[in-house]
Amino acid sequence: MNQDKNFHEGHRERLISRFLQSPDSASDHELLEILLFSALPRKDTNIIAHRLVHTFGGIHKVFEATPQELMSVDGVGKRVAGQIILVGQIMKAVLKRKDNKPVKAMTSFYENRQMILDDFAGVKEEQLVVYLLDSKYRKLTNIIYENNSVMNVVVNASELAKAIALHKPKFAIIAHNHPSGNSMPSAADDVTTKKIYLLCSLHGVDLVDHIIVAKENVFSYHIDGKMELIKESANLNKILEE
Repeated sequence: MNQDKNFHEGHRERLISRFLQSPDSASDHELLEILLFSALPRKDTNIIAHRLVHTFGGIHKVFEATPQELMSVDGVGKRVAGQIILVGQIMKAVLKRKDNKPVKAMTSFYENRQMILDDFAGVKEEQLVVYLLDSKYRKLTNIIYENNSVMNVVVNASELAKAIALHKPKFAIIAHNHPSGNSMPSAADDVTTKKIYLLCSLHGVDLVDHIIVAKENVFSYHIDGKMELIKESANLNKILEE
């Protein structure tokens, strides 16, 4: 009995390890098998996964099935059906969000002024956001840093590097708010801009703008020409030559 238990647990560990190393290589029944581990901690989910794929004709059909249809399959009870229905609903929610909110290209400061104002609406404390963009200036993701003052916001270099490695952006934009209502940049804002520019440059990402939001007023480093001055003073090649 212990040998069967050890083999069973060893199989799950090997399958999960293989999946984490290469998620795209997992077959349909392996994906279902792993999904059902938590619902059936002591049973062989491989057999049930095969039955589900065979019964419904593909993994996509499994997630479209009703609870009654799922529970008609041998070995599928309420817990397994609930797990599958839950994941199916999550998938629908994600797809609906993507369909309703298409990713907009951040090609122009003027086009995205309102979007950035919306992002900072209702934010009372100072907050800094790093937007990562693809080669067509479409937003891939954003990273939010918060503190009582932007002067005290610490941009985590490791976190930013991980996000860049994951999303592989070409460009970046940073934005932060001034709750005081004055959108003009401070000396601390210039330092923050330079630091983030250098961090991005080290990973092959071009920081194209720093936007400051102060109620309905917005300041752009790019429009004002300060971005080029920041880039010139923080040029990596020049620093390495010194």
